[in-house]
Amino acid sequence: MSKGYSTTKVFVAACAGMAFFGVAMLSLGPILGQLGEGAASLPSTLSLGIILGTILFGPIVDRFGYKWLTIISSILALVGLQGLANGSFLLGGADARMVADAAEGLASGIAATENLATGVVEGSGALSVMAINRISIFALGLGGGILNGLTNAVVSDIYDDDHRGGKLGVLGGFYCIGALLWTLLNYFIADYLIPLNSMSAVMFLFIIYFFFISFPASKRVVKESCAAEGSDSVCNSVCEPAGQGNSQAGNQCGAQSESCSMFSQIISLLKYPALLLFAFVLFFQSGYEGSSGSFSITFLTNNGVDLGAATLAMTWFTIGMMAGRFPLGYITSKLKYVGTLYTYLSVALVGTILFFAAPTSMTAVYCGMVLIGFGVGATFPVILNFVGGAFKNNSGTAFSIAIFIALCGQFTFNYIVGKSFEASAAVSEASSGVASACSSSCCSSAFTSSVVFPAMLIGAIVFIMVLFPIALSFARKMK
Repeated sequence: MSKGYSTTKVFVAACAGMAFFGVAMLSLGPILGQLGEGAASLPSTLSLGIILGTILFGPIVDRFGYKWLTIISSILALVGLQGLANGSFLLGGADARMVADAAEGLASGIAATENLATGVVEGSGALSVMAINRISIFALGLGGGILNGLTNAVVSDIYDDDHRGGKLGVLGGFYCIGALLWTLLNYFIADYLIPLNSMSAVMFLFIIYFFFISFPASKRVVKESCAAEGSDSVCNSVCEPAGQGNSQAGNQCGAQSESCSMFSQIISLLKYPALLLFAFVLFFQSGYEGSSGSFSITFLTNNGVDLGAATLAMTWFTIGMMAGRFPLGYITSKLKYVGTLYTYLSVALVGTILFFAAPTSMTAVYCGMVLIGFGVGATFPVILNFVGGAFKNNSGTAFSIAIFIALCGQFTFNYIVGKSFEASAAVSEASSGVASACSSSCCSSAFTSSVVFPAMLIGAIVFIMVLFPIALSFARKMK
């Protein structure tokens, strides 16, 4: 039984898809202020799409394969970009006519009621533009969420245990490339329509590429082939993988593939401690990444740093992550996965301490952000390497569970840290008004953002270091 696909071509497709996810994740950051009134609700819409895509992709790829879901999710992301770029033009002509009619009505003294009616119609046009933006950003989030999980799962499937972790690291590097290119395009080009249309053109070319290459078959098709032809080396690599062997995790749905629904696969995998522990490692990792990305700029500006200089810190964070992920394969060959993860986490810890120790020194801040970015670069590839090796028969579903729990960590950390910043802002306003009104409990909350934010980040690193060996011990028991 031959593979039926080119590993190199599939890996190129996965890297392109991951770069698209990098664009999707940062899509709103540079352009949110240009999307008009009501745009503040768009980030939550994007998050909803990403979460839904993360939940859906795993059972679908395990059952139906990668090719068509890769194409569909990329088209969704393309539609999202084009909706943001050109959706308003669908109503642009109508809005222009409404404004012209309103001006003509004022000039000729038309009754106020007619002017009011025109204003209502014009307002409905503006609402329609925002509705298009919401639909577009949801499609972009949904497509991006699917691509994020799908690309990690397919790379896990096409490489063996010796190469999987390093290739997942390179794949993660392309997330940084997509995010960095999108940020730089918007930094150097004032008109946000040009970056949106440029990225759309690149995405369209890769969708054509996806049509003309072969992807790994679904787990169901491979299992049927194994049953029909008997076990050979290729079948064994999928049907009886190392790291999952004869465990119930790999075969529970395999023996009853027709009667086992997609979402019952999720339930069946939730009883395995190794998967849950690895997922909660990603919970703290994603929380660390998400909150540091969301609140570092606010933290710096609260400490008197110029907004432009503070924003540049996030670029150094992305550069650091990219520098950490591309050589990951080489580093793991020297330090192995456990040594690599602890080395990277130690670098992140040093960077975190440096960042908070001198928030007004831009040299310390930029060095700290590079170290933080580098330090967080290994956790996702290393953990997903172990998840992919332990649950090869249901790798898509296992990745779906792990990444969904990781996103929950990002939401939780953002919520807690966000509340701490709100509390500090409220206390700052109160103290600037009537100093005597600040009670002891109120005054203590003035330090919440400066205490809670670093405590959450340092705590996340500590929890990852504690949980990882426990998860690894459970995974080894499955062999």
